[in-house]
Amino acid sequence: MIIGFRMIRRDDSGISIITCETGEVDYEPKQKYRIEKKNAFDPSLIKRRDLYREDNFSIEAYLLPADYNAMLYFLTQEGDFYLEYEQEGHSRQMQFPVTIESLPKCTDDLHSEPDKIMFTAISRYTGTLPFIDFNSWVEITEETLSLT
Repeated sequence: MIIGFRMIRRDDSGISIITCETGEVDYEPKQKYRIEKKNAFDPSLIKRRDLYREDNFSIEAYLLPADYNAMLYFLTQEGDFYLEYEQEGHSRQMQFPVTIESLPKCTDDLHSEPDKIMFTAISRYTGTLPFIDFNSWVEITEETLSLT
């Protein structure tokens, strides 16, 4: 379990960032192949080509109602999303382009009490991912939020 993350959205108007220092990220890396075929002469042998990664992220955060609404608004906007966190024990920043698979649900119908929310994201890529330093971008919008 990884503690603390940043969600980054890049669109035509610039960059928006939500930081959640107490949020938790559960990272599940997977290797997959675009082509998998059994050998015609020996079906126990499998030919695999075109390796790619499909990493799954379960993200949890304990949010106040206003923060929940801000997070939901952030995740439902158009743009490219990135998940960024610091890898434990390595003091190394990890960054993945992600697609939001499921949005957070608030169990409190009146949205009046703080609650733990969970959403999932998936990252598909080949090779090594380049690191983008979003802190050096000048176009960061007013929508930068900090959730604690």
